[in-house]
Amino acid sequence: MAKDCDALKLFERKLKFRELPLPSLTLATMGISVSIVTALLLPGKIYAYITTAAGSMQMYNWGFIIVSALKVLQLKAKDKMFSTIGLALLLAAVIGVVLESNIWWGFFISLALSGIIAIVTLVMQKKIWNKEHAKKQA
Repeated sequence: MAKDCDALKLFERKLKFRELPLPSLTLATMGISVSIVTALLLPGKIYAYITTAAGSMQMYNWGFIIVSALKVLQLKAKDKMFSTIGLALLLAAVIGVVLESNIWWGFFISLALSGIIAIVTLVMQKKIWNKEHAKKQA
C-alpha cells in the first residue's frame, strides 16, 4: 500500500532478514494489544456491542465489494453464482446479529456509523471530489 501512496512511506521499509515489514508488524501488534487491553478493561456488554458493530460493518464492506465487482467486472456465470452465494451468506450473518437480542445495540451502532460514513461521503463528493474532477478536466 505504501508503494501506491495509500499508506505512509514508513510502512514500505523492510528488514533485510526475510524481508520482514517491521513497521507494519509493529502497527498490527499494537492494534492487537489495544484490542486485548480493551477487552479486559471494558464491561462485557459494551465490548460485545463494539465488536458486533465492527463485525457488522466488515460484513457491509464485503457486501459492497461484491456488489461493486458485479457491476464493474465482466464475470462468468459461475463467478456471479459465487458472488450471489457470498451475498446470501453475508445477509444471513447480519440477520443472525439482528435475531440475537443480546447484541442488538451493536447492530444499531453499526447502522449509525454506516449512516455517518454515507453522509460524509456524499458531502465530500459534492464539495471536494467534484471540484478536483472539474480541475483535472480543465
